[in-house]
Amino acid sequence: MEWGQNLLKEKKIRTMETVCILVGGPDRVIVDRMNKRWIFEDHPHCGPVVIGKNGDPLEHQPPESSPFWEAVQCWYDQGKRTRQPVPNETWCVWDKPTMQKMRHLGGVHYMLVTDDPSNFPATPTTGPAT
Repeated sequence: MEWGQNLLKEKKIRTMETVCILVGGPDRVIVDRMNKRWIFEDHPHCGPVVIGKNGDPLEHQPPESSPFWEAVQCWYDQGKRTRQPVPNETWCVWDKPTMQKMRHLGGVHYMLVTDDPSNFPATPTTGPAT
């Protein structure tokens, strides 16, 4: 028997063990640009984790090149908008980014076309202007 275990038995010292429990964030549903439906937890510290039908995290998460990550990044960048079309299901709402228009100046030089209003995303409003 090791010295530390013997000391614990003789003096009846209680030990404290640390337990770490991470509860996932709310379940979300997102549809990527390929129209594939993903269910994931949006954990506040660990980020998105794709879950299966039983609610457990998938053993193999989507690779970095998956359209899932593009959809989630756009959703994050656009303010994490959601809607609830059916009870107990929260869907992520995101807009597909549009390519900005460039004008070729010659050689490898281009200029952003700023006179076209469709070239810039609409600024979201948070409420009525005061």
